[in-house]
Amino acid sequence: MGPTEADQRHFKKGQIIFKEGDFQMHMFDIRYGKVGVYKNYGHEDERLIATLAEGDFFGEMGLVEVRPRSATVVALEDTIADVITQENFGSYFKDKPAKVLSIMQHMSARIRYLTDDYLDSCECINEYLKAEESGQEKTAGLIGRMKKFAGIYRTRTIAASEKALTYTESALELRNKLLFKTFGKYLSDEIVRQLVDNPENLSPGGRKETLTILMSDLRGFTAMSERMPAQDLIRMLNHYLECMTEYIRRHNGTIFEFIGDGITAVFGAPNPNPNHASDAVAAAIDMQAHMDEINAWNKDQGFPDFKMGIGIHTCEVIIGNIGGERHMKYGMVGSGVNLTSRIESCAVGGQVLISSSTRDNITSELETAGTETVSPKGHLEPLLLYDITGIGDPYCLFSDTHENPPAELAVPIRVSFRHIYDKHAREQDEPGIITAASGDTIILSTHGLCAMDDLELDLGLATPVFARVIRTERDCWLLKLTSSPEGYSEWLNSVLP
Repeated sequence: MGPTEADQRHFKKGQIIFKEGDFQMHMFDIRYGKVGVYKNYGHEDERLIATLAEGDFFGEMGLVEVRPRSATVVALEDTIADVITQENFGSYFKDKPAKVLSIMQHMSARIRYLTDDYLDSCECINEYLKAEESGQEKTAGLIGRMKKFAGIYRTRTIAASEKALTYTESALELRNKLLFKTFGKYLSDEIVRQLVDNPENLSPGGRKETLTILMSDLRGFTAMSERMPAQDLIRMLNHYLECMTEYIRRHNGTIFEFIGDGITAVFGAPNPNPNHASDAVAAAIDMQAHMDEINAWNKDQGFPDFKMGIGIHTCEVIIGNIGGERHMKYGMVGSGVNLTSRIESCAVGGQVLISSSTRDNITSELETAGTETVSPKGHLEPLLLYDITGIGDPYCLFSDTHENPPAELAVPIRVSFRHIYDKHAREQDEPGIITAASGDTIILSTHGLCAMDDLELDLGLATPVFARVIRTERDCWLLKLTSSPEGYSEWLNSVLP
C-alpha cells in the first residue's frame, strides 16, 4: 500500500472498531454498513449516542490530537471502512471538498467545545480550497492549522492535568510493580494480573466454574520434618515447591495454595481453558517424572528422598474472593474440592490417581497401571480411580513408575504394625511376618487388612516405616512404602540373601 492510499478494513457485526480510551492517529470513512457510537460501552450506564452509516465518518480528532478516544465504536452490522491518516488525507479527499468541509466543521465544533480559542472552519476550508500548493501540501497546511488550535487548548488547559496524570501513571506503575513483587510470591501471576487489571475483582464474590483440581502431598513428610533442623527442612521444602510450581505453570495451571508440603492447583481458572483436564494430568505426570531430579538434589544436600502422591478431579465449584473486607483470599468451595483431597490421600508415592470425571474430559490417549475402587469418606458410592502413568499427543509425557519386584528374604522376619487413621497411629500393636521386600514394596503376612489401609511398621529402625496396603499377593498383602526412613536401605541389604 502506497503512502497516499487508504487502508480498507472489514469489521464483522458486533466487532469493536476502537474503544473509549484507545490512542489512535487516524479516522474512518464508512464505505458500507453501519456502526454505533457508545459511551461507557459494556457498563451498566452504557448509552448509544450516535448511529453512522455509509458516507459518514468518525474518529476525525485522531488526525489532530494525540489523546484517548472519547467513545467506543462498534459495528452494528458487517461494515467496510477506509482508514484515513495525515499522510493520505489530501489524496483521499482530493475530489470531495464537501466531505472535507464537513470533517473540518466537526473538528472545529469539537475544538470550540474544548476551548474559547475557536477556529473559523469556513475560513480554514476556504484557505484550503484556494491554496495553490499540491494536495499533500494543502492537507499538511490544513491539518497543521487544526493542530495549532487544538494545541492551544492542550497547552492552556491540560498543563496542570498532564503533571497530575504523570504523577498518577507513575504511582499506578509503582503500585502494579509492588503488587507483583509482593503478592506474586504468594499468588500465581494469573491471579495477580487479574487484580491489577481489574481492581473491582478485589470485592468478595464468586462464580460457578467447571475446572480440574490437582492436589499433591509428600508421603511421610510429617515424620520426616520432626527429625530435621528447621532451616534444612525449609530449604529442602522450598526447592521442591519451586520445581513443582514450574511444572504446574508449564501446563497452564494456577497455584492456589501451599499447605506445608501439600500443593493445590487448578486448571481452567482464572483463565478459561477447554483442555483443563488434559493439562492437569500432563502437569501431574511431569511432576512425577522429575522426582528423580528432586531426590538427586536432596541426596547432594544430605536430605532424604521424597515420595509424592497426586490426586486429580474435574468438578463444578464456586471460585472467587472468599472472606471479608479485612481478610480475603482467592479460593474455591464445593464438594469436589473435598473429594479431590480424598482422591489424593488414596495415592501412594509415585502415583497419579484421577477420577472418572477427569478421565471423561480427556481426549488424549492415557497410559494406565490399572484402576482402583475406593469408598472415600463423605462419598456415598464407591469411586473408580485410574492410576495414570502417561499421556499421549500432544503432550507425550510418561513417568517411570516401574516397581522393583519384592525379593524373598533369607529368613522371614516377625514385625509389629499399627493402623493409621487420619494420620494418627492406633495404640494397639498387631503382629505380622515380612516374607519379601524391595526398595519400595513389602510382602506382609497377616490378617485383618483391607486395600488402602495405612500402616506404621516397626522394623527396629530409628523411625517407623509407613506403607499403604495395595492388594493381596501370594496369600499375603502387598504394601507400598509411602516413606523411606533413614536406615531402610541398610536394613534391606541385611535381610536379603
